[in-house]
Amino acid sequence: MLHLIRQKSNMANSGKTIADKTALAINPQENIAVFASAGSGKTHLLVHRILKLLLSDVDPSNILAITFTRKAAAEMQERLMKVLANWATADDANVKTILQNLSHPNDGASIAKARKLYEELLFSEYEIRITTFHAFCQDILKRFAIHAGIPAGFHVIETNDEVKQEARKKLFKHAQQGDQELSKALFTLL
Repeated sequence: MLHLIRQKSNMANSGKTIADKTALAINPQENIAVFASAGSGKTHLLVHRILKLLLSDVDPSNILAITFTRKAAAEMQERLMKVLANWATADDANVKTILQNLSHPNDGASIAKARKLYEELLFSEYEIRITTFHAFCQDILKRFAIHAGIPAGFHVIETNDEVKQEARKKLFKHAQQGDQELSKALFTLL
């Protein structure tokens, strides 16, 4: 089931069809949060929303898509570029049908715009940011480390082995700095 949260109304139980919800979710004029279970088509929906944003002349640097896993972020990026590459090489009739399916104008100017998006994105100074929640938050912390009260240039520890290795380093460093009792205990253990 696809649930959409709109600014002032919950559309989850509003009686709208999936097609109605999808049309609303890809509308660049709406601020929408999408909630759905795995395999329900969220990636497809988000790629279509990004396509509509690009067709509506939104600068790629102003587009941010956040997901839970690196795999999902990579899949979204791959699908987006694959669709745009297809638009660049498809015949006019196919592009016209695709634009129609996106509820986007499908006149000659819109078809020409759709065809140019792939190249524009490849040569854009800033790319669309498709990332994970963790990477997005980490980037904010790196930019505002002083404000967050953490050391600039911090490193995120991602595995238990890294945590153990960091703890060992600190333990041995503390022992080398003159803690005789700790030094004796470590010597006994090793």
